[in-house]
Amino acid sequence: MTVQLRPYQERAIAQLRAAYAAGRRAPCLVLPTGAGKTRVAAAVIAAAVQRSKRILFAAHRTELIDQTVEKLAEAEVTDVRIIQADRNLGEASSPVTVASIQTLTTDRWLGQLPTADLIILDECHHVSCDSWGRVVTAYPDALMMGLTATPQRGDGQPLDTFDAMIVGATVRELMDLGHLVRCRVWGGPPDLKRGQLALDPVAAYQQHGGDRLAIVFAATVRHAHELVTSFRAAGIPRHAARRSIGSRAVRPACSSTSRSSPRATTVLPPPCASSRGGSRMLGRSCRRRVACFARPRARAKRS
Repeated sequence: MTVQLRPYQERAIAQLRAAYAAGRRAPCLVLPTGAGKTRVAAAVIAAAVQRSKRILFAAHRTELIDQTVEKLAEAEVTDVRIIQADRNLGEASSPVTVASIQTLTTDRWLGQLPTADLIILDECHHVSCDSWGRVVTAYPDALMMGLTATPQRGDGQPLDTFDAMIVGATVRELMDLGHLVRCRVWGGPPDLKRGQLALDPVAAYQQHGGDRLAIVFAATVRHAHELVTSFRAAGIPRHAARRSIGSRAVRPACSSTSRSSPRATTVLPPPCASSRGGSRMLGRSCRRRVACFARPRARAKRS
């Protein structure tokens, strides 16, 4: 079936085309979590295939690779090669390759990278990593396109691989359109030290959660299981799940319900190394119709 794009997604693609027409080689498309970045990428790829172009879509997680293949199928792009770990599915002649960055930079693949006229880098805020850089430099003549919800490197340095930034939509716009829900955010005092929690996750749920279902993001798998123990000790049954809200695995989750819960309270306990991590967790919560509780870096604001 043909992919039905929302108006802001069509606008983002038009902005990309305008950037390339203006001589830009590597625009970075910024769309909030829940805005449909992969769907936009599938539409771009489908249009490029119709022009007999070859495309490499590179990502760093198995879940992202599988999700992209699914979205491409929805866009009627089925001649796809998959390269990830031991998987080498499809033909070398396929116009589209969906691949793992980690796999492409192994000794096995660096000397036989797939041909591409367009390179799409998903979660491109990681592009500063050596592995991503090796793939980028291997295609000096190809056009590039970055995809991210958070155009921010963890080390604070610029994403200078890209020569234009296109903001396809903002969180506020998507909330106004009803594609993301408005959330209420509670935070602690502004003098919290780095790494300090505003409130223990169990206490936060007891204080603010009421009878809502809950999803708790943890820092590690071990931390998730520790949270399970804490919730059970408080008489609140929980189970641990490695995957988080939605189809993308961002952090291990301690969850009371399925990922498609229509109404939930979300507690975000792990100290984030940057605002990027916190904003992504909040974004995933907003697209699943939940109210959010977070540890802010400054005074909490109600949106």
